[in-house]
Amino acid sequence: MREAVDAAGDSGRTAVLTGWDGQARAALVIADELRPGAPAAVARIRGLGLRPVLLTGDNECVALAVARKPEIPADSVFAGVRPEGKAQVIRQMQASGLPAAFAGDGVNDAAALAQADLGMAAGTGTDAAIGAAGLTLVSGDPAGIADAIELARATTAVIRANLAWAFGYNVIAVPLAALGYLNPLFAGITMSASSLIVVANSLRLRRAGPPGRRWLAELARAAAGPVACAVVLSGLLSAWVVSGGAGTLTRVRIQITLAAVPMRAFTPQAAAAAGAAHTWLTIRNLSGTPEHSLSIR
Repeated sequence: MREAVDAAGDSGRTAVLTGWDGQARAALVIADELRPGAPAAVARIRGLGLRPVLLTGDNECVALAVARKPEIPADSVFAGVRPEGKAQVIRQMQASGLPAAFAGDGVNDAAALAQADLGMAAGTGTDAAIGAAGLTLVSGDPAGIADAIELARATTAVIRANLAWAFGYNVIAVPLAALGYLNPLFAGITMSASSLIVVANSLRLRRAGPPGRRWLAELARAAAGPVACAVVLSGLLSAWVVSGGAGTLTRVRIQITLAAVPMRAFTPQAAAAAGAAHTWLTIRNLSGTPEHSLSIR
């Protein structure tokens, strides 16, 4: 019986003795089984540049046996940790300047989930764990941990790209428009294009998800946003040209009154000098004589 108990402990299992008449007569050996996708999930987390750590209340032999299959090193295994001890380990990591994410599904994990910078609870876990976590995974598949981290990083990258484009466009275009070097028509078109580019860039998040999708479907999803943007812009330009808008900015006449603007103050010489400057906007008093007009930039 002792040999059976010792063998169970050495293999990371727990032996429960049963008996009657004051004597142990059988040993029931129980063990924690890893989920099928746990090793692959830990490998993906390590590939993201993160350090996987095992926090468990089980004894050290059991913890080391469980950590052996997903290849978690012994110095990253904390065994025999009570619920408050898990939160203490998280605080120690945070005190060293490292952000900590914790994934759990039990009542004993609630304190650590609340303490971590990012607490992730399995949707199949207890209500206490779900309530303490900041993020709830839909299923109990550990691969969802890596999926959530990849999606968060992709979202952050898209936000930064949209901000860079929006600020860069406005920093360049607004001064040009204010100084008169940017045609208002093209300014409006590029402003619409800017909004469409931001939306198309955000739609790239539709591609985020677990690996294994076909590359042709990925290519179609990636091209959908830019193609839609090009179609909309082509339609706007075509409608503008067909409606005769291409000549609307060559000469604009604004009817004004002599009482509003003293057109008599403008001499024919001033009008001739302005007209020789190849201007595109003409303000003319239609009720006055030709010398009562002025061409301006």
